[in-house]
Amino acid sequence: MLYCDGDYDKLQKIVNSRGKLAKDLTVNKKPFENSFSAARSGDVNQIRKMVSENPSLKVKATPIKNRTLLIFAVLNQHLLVTKFLIEAGADQSHKDSLGKTAKNYAEECLKNAKNKQEQVVAKNIASLLD
Repeated sequence: MLYCDGDYDKLQKIVNSRGKLAKDLTVNKKPFENSFSAARSGDVNQIRKMVSENPSLKVKATPIKNRTLLIFAVLNQHLLVTKFLIEAGADQSHKDSLGKTAKNYAEECLKNAKNKQEQVVAKNIASLLD
């Protein structure tokens, strides 16, 4: 079976022998896992689409580290995904298994930034969070 959670446009057109669209067999089958993949990679369009189809994704957390999409976006320094999730109502006060919020991670990223570009992104992300 084809698995390409980063290439949603192609998945919309591929059909299997039973007439099922690939997007229905892959991306929509596991919205929870695919949403975290999109948050890690910074795919704001996929996050926007998935959250609009399943609003509960913006507050769900991973079972192991209890991290939300917002925390993943902040950890990976994806400004647009972070901004979208905040505007969509993601829980900024959620604490992961280490007791840290997205704001805590944003501050850590700012502190650990290695160059000016990383500093600017981290500062912008931190400024979005309460």
